[in-house]
Amino acid sequence: MSGPDGRCIRKRPMLRTDTDSGRTVPQLPLEIVTMEILSRLPVKSLLRFRSVCKAWRSVISDDLSLVGSHLQHQPQASSLLVFPVLMCGRPDHDDHHRYAAEKEKQRSCSSMAFYRWEPSPLAKAVSLVHAVDGMAPMQRCPFVPHDVLAHCDGLVLVATRERKAFGLGRDPRSGAYKAARYFHREVLVVATGWDELTTGMEVFTIGTDRRWREVATQPPYPVIPGRTATSFKGSLLWTVDEAYLGVGATAPGFLRLSLEDETFGVTPPPPCHPRLNYFSSTLSELRGELCVGRTLEPNILEMWMSEDAVRPRWERRYAIRDAVQPPYLPHPVAASDERIVFHDLQGSDSDHSDVFVCDYSFRTQAFKRIVKMHRLRGYHHERPGAGIAAAAQIFVIPYRENLLQLNNYIVQ
Repeated sequence: MSGPDGRCIRKRPMLRTDTDSGRTVPQLPLEIVTMEILSRLPVKSLLRFRSVCKAWRSVISDDLSLVGSHLQHQPQASSLLVFPVLMCGRPDHDDHHRYAAEKEKQRSCSSMAFYRWEPSPLAKAVSLVHAVDGMAPMQRCPFVPHDVLAHCDGLVLVATRERKAFGLGRDPRSGAYKAARYFHREVLVVATGWDELTTGMEVFTIGTDRRWREVATQPPYPVIPGRTATSFKGSLLWTVDEAYLGVGATAPGFLRLSLEDETFGVTPPPPCHPRLNYFSSTLSELRGELCVGRTLEPNILEMWMSEDAVRPRWERRYAIRDAVQPPYLPHPVAASDERIVFHDLQGSDSDHSDVFVCDYSFRTQAFKRIVKMHRLRGYHHERPGAGIAAAAQIFVIPYRENLLQLNNYIVQ
């Protein structure tokens, strides 16, 4: 900065006076306070600090750069978010069949509740984080075969369409969160008179878009409907559906959508032998690494890890025995130096499944059930004769507190 005479004038730091000692001390710029101090504090402390002044309140509540910096400085997810799906149905007085809600074809989700579980030796219960009861009919979710909820940095996307595959992630360039949905559609070919199956991908930028918008290019490969995308380092990855590739055709890898420029790519699979069976594999993110799980033998779970999704260098990290009870494959949810937490599904009889969360200890090389909610009941009073809602499905995702503050969005 130059003065009237052309000489350079240095901008001095702002000063304030310490009234107790009479000394003058420099006042740190708000940018330094935000990125070097506030970004390293816990969420609860930051929420209290909003009352310090208007500038702090504005930064903590609305500054997306603070949200991103805060996520980088915070440790990996240390707790789990458990989401049981309560399906409304008619009361069933036969204890053997438990609930008629399990047998209704036109059943719907009438209540949602999110429970937080801390993985510590003293944890004996879960705490209710958020609940929505008495949902309006237009907001209810059909019972769909999604095995994992789409989630990213504490945001959760509850899927409401059966023949679609959803994903939720963060654009590393803009910091915006985007939801994506893959879909099939049939187009009549006039020349042949047959319907041709085509695919499409739509994106919704949270807080900006008002409707879904289709990306410029068509997905190069079909993905498995109902199987949620994995959010990993600015991309969404889906499992390719080999059933639609033709007889003898194999998938080249996992379909990848970059949230920065919304273009497609392919992530090569691990060098498994025999080759990877995509349909019976799992794809997840563990402690900043991409994880592919598969069954090596009838009861061995093999886990491959990579730090990069564009040019992956796969490492066979774990081979856990007695982890698989066919046909079910446990889905890894979270990991630490001592354990791996799995979301497990095992059939108990022909009409019902037990769904729970289990913990595998590296020290004892054994599994332990830590969350089991298949007997959870809820009550629904809006529909005559539909007094009982059963927890027919359960979702588990890693969770950590953050500064994201978004309104409730219902996207049709």
